[in-house]
Amino acid sequence: MYPTTFPGHAPRVFVEPELTPGKKYSDSVTVANYTTAPLTFNIYASDAFNTPGGGLSLRRRTDPQVSIGKWIKLPVSRLTVPAHDQTVVPFTILPPLKATPGDHVGGIVAEQTRGTTSEQGAIPVTVIQAVAVRVYGRVRGPLTPRLALSKTSMNIVRTTTSDLGGLVSAQVKFTVTNSGNVVLTPQGLVSLDVPFHSASHRSIDVGQLLPGNSINYSVVFPAVHAFGHLHAEISVTGSHAQARASVSAWAIPWVLIAIAVLLVLVLITLFLVRRSRRKKRMRHRRSRRPKNKEAEQSAGESGIAQD
Repeated sequence: MYPTTFPGHAPRVFVEPELTPGKKYSDSVTVANYTTAPLTFNIYASDAFNTPGGGLSLRRRTDPQVSIGKWIKLPVSRLTVPAHDQTVVPFTILPPLKATPGDHVGGIVAEQTRGTTSEQGAIPVTVIQAVAVRVYGRVRGPLTPRLALSKTSMNIVRTTTSDLGGLVSAQVKFTVTNSGNVVLTPQGLVSLDVPFHSASHRSIDVGQLLPGNSINYSVVFPAVHAFGHLHAEISVTGSHAQARASVSAWAIPWVLIAIAVLLVLVLITLFLVRRSRRKKRMRHRRSRRPKNKEAEQSAGESGIAQD
């Protein structure tokens, strides 16, 4: 399935119409059958959305369509294409008068009416294949490319040795949202700054992010020294759009610090005990000195009397 190539025009990968609210746009797609038997398809239009992993998908035939998937009108809902043949399917797009400016992404899907069933253990699994042509419609009006970052957090993943000063892993989580009305393909960068070490960087290819859609990301920095304050800077940059955020956490080896404090306390205690004993010896020596002097004086006086 592919966009129909019109005489004098180059082949297209996608349908990219410029749309005006209240004005009908006409085009067509071609469904080809390269097999040796006729194939029957369900034909329908669908809205596109971003999957949790960041890919692009189309809503199912039974899902409600609210954007361009609702605006596209097809002449048939089921189509049979003969073997080694192809069929041109015309369609129209009629944006409502209140259609919002900007990009509206969807597709036209040809879905097999009968899938292939196989046994997965004791459970039969039926796989229904489908092909589609993406439709990148742009409704005329002001374009506002905009990105947003939210749900930022940093989690310190400890090990059995991290409390003794061993390495930890820092997991930075965030959500990228296209809050504008233009499809963006942003690049992301996460920088982690740790005490006594230079910053580490991780780059992210966000891929196509549709207006109103969000993607969650988790970036792991392994082998981080668990000494003090960790600070992460997050940035995403698209065409004429940028968003920044930061998040911090503490990575402290509490057991190692407790051992160090205990050792310091022991050393201080030993020092105080030794100083106390030294003071006692000095006081003892001082207390004995007057008695010795009196004894010497009395011995001297008795010697004079004898003479």
